[in-house]
Amino acid sequence: MKIKGPGGNLSGALGKDMIFSSWRGKPYAKRYTKPRDPKSERQVDHRAVFHQGAKAWRAMKHSQKAFYDGLAADTTGYSLFLGRYIRAREAGQAVEVPLVLRWRRAGEPGLGTRLAVRKGDRVLFEFNLRKEEGEFALTALDAPYELTLRHADEVWTWELESVPEAGLSKTGELEGLKVDFR
Repeated sequence: MKIKGPGGNLSGALGKDMIFSSWRGKPYAKRYTKPRDPKSERQVDHRAVFHQGAKAWRAMKHSQKAFYDGLAADTTGYSLFLGRYIRAREAGQAVEVPLVLRWRRAGEPGLGTRLAVRKGDRVLFEFNLRKEEGEFALTALDAPYELTLRHADEVWTWELESVPEAGLSKTGELEGLKVDFR
């Protein structure tokens, strides 16, 4: 058993009688009960799907994970992806993995030139265009998106209503600066 802080917050077990912990920052105590593990067919199947979802997350590129991190509101990107993965598999549907889209800059950006990818009022990705290229990822399920290229007082905006499986082919231009999306 651990005792944390001067307030005496407890965590751990007191023998096999009591469990002390916290949930969402609120401490609680409960009687110890032996964990139930019936290994039913449904439980084993669910654990397998959960494991496959965790493995799919680990296999994703950084930009794909960043997409879910940016989209997640009251949870983590990992939890959002895993929940979607499990629901899709249980419904017998294909699991949607974000399509990786690349951008490449041509020309010299001014100081503070930025590219932003938004979903509603949430900024999913934002890049300083001092880099020559980069990537982001989007899903068709979450469309539409807004891509904004901003330099000083000039703004170029593109409403992306859907995400084609073949990727994008679009060029944004501001004062001699080009950004190609592929």
